[in-house]
Amino acid sequence: MSGPISFGYQNLGFGGGSALDPGQLVFIQKVTVSAASTIDMTDVFTTDYGMYLVQFTHFFSAENTGNLEIGFFNTSGIVAGSSYNWVANEMKSNATWSEVKASDAAKIDSLGAAGTTQANSGGGYIVIGNPAQARGTLTMGNGGGISDDESRFYNMLNVGGLAVAEAHTGIRFQNAGNNITGTFKLYAYKDS
Repeated sequence: MSGPISFGYQNLGFGGGSALDPGQLVFIQKVTVSAASTIDMTDVFTTDYGMYLVQFTHFFSAENTGNLEIGFFNTSGIVAGSSYNWVANEMKSNATWSEVKASDAAKIDSLGAAGTTQANSGGGYIVIGNPAQARGTLTMGNGGGISDDESRFYNMLNVGGLAVAEAHTGIRFQNAGNNITGTFKLYAYKDS
């Protein structure tokens, strides 16, 4: 099966506990890159929708493994400085896990891992809540990752947000200073 439902979106409940119906997803933008330093989706968030979904696939870096990092755009450009707070659980296939977190960070980190080949690369999703509203933008992510040198498979679950309440217009993805290759699709959730 392909498309958003294959990532388990049907299990995500919003408002009143109802499940997110894939038929209520409105396609906004698709970006496919090869060896890019950043992926920008600008002027994509509006007050027409309160919830957005990003699906990323074929995400890898030929240079080095690393975590997917995100930042948001406001009307002045990319939100930089000590603007983000995030926490993540990193789970590994060898039954170990770790917790990582940061406050006053320059980006939201650990939203998925990029392998050094497409075969070892995971995909995942990011849910973005109320980005165009004048409040703190919340993201939830699930990124399946890489087979590392110890033959472990990584999966990350995390929540991040902006420390300052403001409206956001777009999103930037990057891979910890390495170039990345991948496909990123943005959908909005149409409230019925």
